[in-house]
Amino acid sequence: MKVVTIGTYSQAGLAALADATYEQRRTIMDEIFGSAGGKIIEYFFCDGDADFIIVAEIPNREVSRACHQFSQMTAATQWIAPRKAQARLS
Repeated sequence: MKVVTIGTYSQAGLAALADATYEQRRTIMDEIFGSAGGKIIEYFFCDGDADFIIVAEIPNREVSRACHQFSQMTAATQWIAPRKAQARLS
């Protein structure tokens, strides 16, 4: 199944990625999704309320939850809940 993830970098994440290139950031996200059985199709940087948008192929919703939980444990990102994301895009 394909999913769209919209998120922001936490202050700790921003500090760690301040000098990172797109390729370095993409590699990290590829590792996170890949370790859970998913694959990133597209990875975009954004200006505004969201810092990134990911389009990924995952085998099931549990993979999405696992990626979300991992990002919360590292405190590097803060994923925007789907309802909040929809409100921001409206």
